[in-house]
Amino acid sequence: MISEIILVLAGHPSSLFLDGGTGKLSPVWGELLHPGEQQSLEYLSHIGLQYRRLKEDAKSIATDSEYVASMCASIRTVLAEYDALTVQTETNILQRDDTMVAGGCFVPLASLKATFSSWDAPFAALISLISQIRNFPSGSISPGQLIDLLLERSDCGVEKIREIMVSLAETVQKVWRMHLVAYVVHGTLSERDSFALGNPFRLNLDVIPKCVSEETRESIAYVGRAMTTIRSAKSSSLQARGVTLPRELAVEHTKLLGKVLPQDSHAFSDVMVRIRSNVSEWLWTTVLTHREVNEAIDTLADYFLTRNGEFSVALIQEVERLKVSRLSPRSSSRTPGLSIIREQDLALCILRASLGTSAEHDPAVSQSRLRFKLPGGSLRPHLPHVDVDLDLSHITPRSMDFSTTLLGVPLELTYSLSWPLDLFLAPSDIQTYSQLFAYFASIRYIYQRVMSCWASLSSSQRRRRRWAGLKENGNSEDDRQRRLLLRDTWEAVRLMLWFWDNLWSYMCLDVVEGHFKRLKGVLQPSRHRSGSVRRRRSSSASTAAPPPAPPTTEGHEEMETSEFGPSRNEHPSARGGRKRLDKDIPSPSLDFATLRALHGTYLYSLTTGSLLTNSACSSTIKTIMDICEVFVAKVERWGGNVLPALLEEGSIGLRDGKIGGLVSERRKVVRNVNEGLRVQLETFQEQLSASLSSHVIFQSGEITSNTTFFPGPTVNGKGAENVRVIDALIRRSVERLLLRLDFNEFTRPAERRAELLREAGLA
Repeated sequence: MISEIILVLAGHPSSLFLDGGTGKLSPVWGELLHPGEQQSLEYLSHIGLQYRRLKEDAKSIATDSEYVASMCASIRTVLAEYDALTVQTETNILQRDDTMVAGGCFVPLASLKATFSSWDAPFAALISLISQIRNFPSGSISPGQLIDLLLERSDCGVEKIREIMVSLAETVQKVWRMHLVAYVVHGTLSERDSFALGNPFRLNLDVIPKCVSEETRESIAYVGRAMTTIRSAKSSSLQARGVTLPRELAVEHTKLLGKVLPQDSHAFSDVMVRIRSNVSEWLWTTVLTHREVNEAIDTLADYFLTRNGEFSVALIQEVERLKVSRLSPRSSSRTPGLSIIREQDLALCILRASLGTSAEHDPAVSQSRLRFKLPGGSLRPHLPHVDVDLDLSHITPRSMDFSTTLLGVPLELTYSLSWPLDLFLAPSDIQTYSQLFAYFASIRYIYQRVMSCWASLSSSQRRRRRWAGLKENGNSEDDRQRRLLLRDTWEAVRLMLWFWDNLWSYMCLDVVEGHFKRLKGVLQPSRHRSGSVRRRRSSSASTAAPPPAPPTTEGHEEMETSEFGPSRNEHPSARGGRKRLDKDIPSPSLDFATLRALHGTYLYSLTTGSLLTNSACSSTIKTIMDICEVFVAKVERWGGNVLPALLEEGSIGLRDGKIGGLVSERRKVVRNVNEGLRVQLETFQEQLSASLSSHVIFQSGEITSNTTFFPGPTVNGKGAENVRVIDALIRRSVERLLLRLDFNEFTRPAERRAELLREAGLA
């Protein structure tokens, strides 16, 4: 019977127990054995059945994935220990060992039960683990979920189970680490359960366990994306330069990763930070050079931030010309098949706008890196509707979607990222630039339309003065009403031009140009920055007292601080005769990670300084745009002249002191525009003043559903300090904008303004 029991413990079937895998003792042996012996035999049979089931289950799921197969291999290693125990127990019985054989003649079942009872709980835990993996909700368990499950089950009070689960988790993590090394060191991806998906590659979060922090995940995505891009790059220039990660660096990274596992979060995070730093330094010195970064920043600033003024104005004019030629009723009736605007038509607008400008030979334009996208598809003619009775003084704030201003439908300007700029710029950065372009282009477009309206009104008035003189003719009341209508019209145009001129100069000079020059100043080599400091000092010293003699202490340095972090400039006397021959060599303290942080700070400064992230101010600006567009559209419908012709009006024949209907109607419209414009301008000024007084200038948030701006960049590890510096600079620029708004005494109270009009006889 003892040999039969040993076979049962080894997982073999036996006639001592009933069939069906229940482990119940056969009734034949019930009358021959003591109840305690029956219970012991059934317990030993239960252990044997668990061993056999675990062995079969591990074999059945071993083909699910490489990670599950490695776990099953580790389970078989655990079962090998149980097999060794079974063989050792049988050997001890045959050798009549005192620990197993009592009196040298019989084997107590209690001894066998005590020997194998320690495996009951581990077998149950492993069977439960395999059942959970097999019945996973998503159908198959991912590597990250498998590691999380094993680490969770290793947190157990039973020492044997804890040791087994830890060994299983470490085995799976070692396989995971092999794939990680292939991804972040060699840039290769497995066909199944790969670390990155799509093109461009993005991190597969299902592969990453929860024990890996968010910062470490970002480092894995950053390094892996760089390595996969380098490996998949097929450009001849890249092959000619022989761009590949140095072997010494690859060996070092492999050794670093071979010493840690993801479950040790802090050590693993430190290793990934070190690898990211090494790769960033190598990319900065080998792949993405200082010259290429400057060219990319210049290109994005010229076309997305409208620094290239002649191209921006020409592009807006080309888009407007395209709308007239394709969407006007006359053109749609002549050529019905061509009355549609597609993305290729907008691409042609970009090329036409570049002709005769500095953008004509720019690769960004000539190679079609800049292109317009129509998210809603091609644009077809639609009938415009202008509400004559619209009460503009009580207009509700509009949404902050500025992408519909140029074309009437959402229009996005994009920039195709090519190697190696895609290592430096992310798609989210281009989306932010696209939002900034829509914002600046909308302001410039409305500004141009108001200027065109002013030119049209001026031309009409000169023609009228040539024939009618200083009078408007008609009866006395009609002449008076026409004068008031003309004065109200010029007042509205003056306010519009004054506001857009101040706002546009603020956007161009204080926001775009100011932050752009600060970024370029940080990116320039330290030699150029120190030279500029020396020139500024010499120019200021020419009109002041002679400066004191510089200190002779060698290595004396001066600190310059901006919103992009401190930049260290050497004193002229400390540099001596040292010269830097290569003008394109960046500052030694500027690495690749800092470069990305600087660019994030730059975008943060632009979006906050331009009031785009201030929901209240940007909504008010959008409402003012709508008012101006309604007014300009009215003047265009009136033929560019606010005063109707006397013969058209029919007011010459009026003898009862009444005025014509057109004059009355148009004065009502202009008065409505004036009131609504003044209300919105006062609201805008109050919002800026309130934001400054409450110390809450900008509320970072979402402009659209798919664009999120930076909550607070970090440069040189000083995130909070840099944000305070940025807010201080933007606060000063907003104060200058408020001074511009107060310069012409526009912000007088409404009562005082009405009193001044009454004193002048105009109200």
